[in-house]
Amino acid sequence: LVLTFPVGCKSPEGLQEFNHGSSDILMSEAPSFKYDFEERPDGNYIWHASLVLLYYLQAPERGKLLRGKRVLELGSGLGHLGHGLARLGAHVTCTDQVKVMPVLQESLKDL
Repeated sequence: LVLTFPVGCKSPEGLQEFNHGSSDILMSEAPSFKYDFEERPDGNYIWHASLVLLYYLQAPERGKLLRGKRVLELGSGLGHLGHGLARLGAHVTCTDQVKVMPVLQESLKDL
């Protein structure tokens, strides 16, 4: 199953903040983590490598290269990377296993 974001979803000028549940993930400075993943209060997991990748890709010299490009994200999980790339102007298709799709859809429903 897949979810597709329109180009330039919400804020095409760049990702400043991603809000998921009760915590905000600010991307204004390089993220660093003690563990590879974090269990969220709702029992879902967020993989920190995807946050590092998003931080790297949102740099102005790289972020502008994403505008209008097609991105296929395999194993989107909570969808934060796909959402961030869409906000940078990419046309993103998020995919994951059928059993995880309700969580992904819920996470992205307000876009």
